[in-house]
Amino acid sequence: MRVQSIFYRDRQGRQHYLKAKAFIFAVGAGFERILPTLQVRAKLKRSRSTMVVAYPAVSPHNFVRMSTKNSYHFNHFFQRANMPDSSQFFNYSMLANSGYVSDENDYLDSGEIELLLDTAARYFGEDNLYQRQLWSYDCVKTEFISDDVQKRRYSYWIEVNAQSNYLCVLPGKFSFFPTVAVQTLKQLKNILPVSEVDRSHQDYHAYSHQAQALVASPYPHQLLATHLKNKANF
Repeated sequence: MRVQSIFYRDRQGRQHYLKAKAFIFAVGAGFERILPTLQVRAKLKRSRSTMVVAYPAVSPHNFVRMSTKNSYHFNHFFQRANMPDSSQFFNYSMLANSGYVSDENDYLDSGEIELLLDTAARYFGEDNLYQRQLWSYDCVKTEFISDDVQKRRYSYWIEVNAQSNYLCVLPGKFSFFPTVAVQTLKQLKNILPVSEVDRSHQDYHAYSHQAQALVASPYPHQLLATHLKNKANF
């Protein structure tokens, strides 16, 4: 099947008509209903992990600690982002561990938050940590489950038919790695051949900004941008 165009409604109920030479479908909620028809030997599971955002950052160093004891797992990621409506930057920390619960639970696990904060205090010191502003939220991630339920898969899935003009992408937990974008681009070039063209440095930056405008800001960026904007207005 080749898709000529798409007619759809957005969340506000407005009608849209989209025509293109190729389509990429980023599959999300409801994918379980489609999975049996695709002959893919995998099951899906949605899990929730607790994340803590600390502003400003508690440390400029990134590190991941893994252990046979789950209580020792700890991740720290240093992040930088643009200030709202400004060329200046702000920095913050992302704190996480390997803990997770089923997405069927509709509450934030306070025990996971306390464990994260206690571990962070041991690494960075209580005074250093609690001088920061802290937020916590649940991060929902999609995982592939193999026949062995003990194995958790953090990858992603791409389905494409060379005779068609569309491909489907299911992001996984580690989809923030460049791999999923690179492999999607390779598959897209197979169904929509393009010639290699030398671009000037200036052209590259113009296209880069256009591409970035198509990607939503990560939730911590949105959270902190709103906070800093309200603080500036106050």
